[in-house]
Amino acid sequence: MAIWERVRFVLDDTGVIGFFALIKGEVNELDHLWLLPRAIGKGYGNRVFEQILSEFALLDITEFYLTSDPDAEGFYLKKGAFKVREVYSEPQNRMLPRMKYVIVTRT
Repeated sequence: MAIWERVRFVLDDTGVIGFFALIKGEVNELDHLWLLPRAIGKGYGNRVFEQILSEFALLDITEFYLTSDPDAEGFYLKKGAFKVREVYSEPQNRMLPRMKYVIVTRT
């Protein structure tokens, strides 16, 4: 059961180009991270992921899970997440990577 959920929009000078959603609960989760196709490959994902880590850190969350689209799995692996298993998505009729990210605090 989620005790807290936050949704943020990703903006550029043209308006909304994506969004992300964080859940704090029994299992902390990056519930969504979506960018418009025209925004992919321009550094927005890297900047947004840093914002996601900052927001989780402000909540004293040191690890979280996410279920990735298979096409985005490489992005999350490069960011330091690791695959823990696969989960079936009935709406997509396919398996999706379930991943975990441990936030490393810098001292």
